Amino acid sequence: MAFLPPSNDNNNNNKSLDEFGDIVKGALGILGVVAFFASPLGGIFFAIVNSFFALAILTPLVAVVAFQGWTYFNTIDGPCPNCGSPVKVLKDDSPSVCLNCGTMVRSSADNSSIDFAGGGNNDIFSNNSGGVGDLFGGIFDQAAGVQRNPMSPNEERAAERRQQTIIDIEVDKD
Repeated sequence: MAFLPPSNDNNNNNKSLDEFGDIVKGALGILGVVAFFASPLGGIFFAIVNSFFALAILTPLVAVVAFQGWTYFNTIDGPCPNCGSPVKVLKDDSPSVCLNCGTMVRSSADNSSIDFAGGGNNDIFSNNSGGVGDLFGGIFDQAAGVQRNPMSPNEERAAERRQQTIIDIEVDKD
């Protein structure tokens, strides 16, 4: 009210009544808010808002603790049998992938170590256990400290024959 322009009314009684009315309106508004929160309806409102607040805080904390417990009891940490980088696998004997070399691994029968998953070629990306690094031509191997096992002469000859084989197919339309 101090920042409003002066009124054109010269009657001081009306001016003081208007100011008193404004004060009463503000006081009744504050009293109404206090009465609402003091009533059972206000208590219910506070209970609902506080419950949502507690859920928003506690749910992530409980989820993180539960997941940490689950991983402690259901997974095994160990080195990859192919490249030696750390890998985590489930204890239920389901295969997993080494994120460094792409080799399929699983837990051992006694759940004490990590073994290759199955026999033969365990690599999911290439034929010579190159893994994900072969997608980039091995340019990251030196920086990561990965040493690859060279192919034997028989494997090199077989790979060269596969690369030179030409397959010619003729298709006849009916």
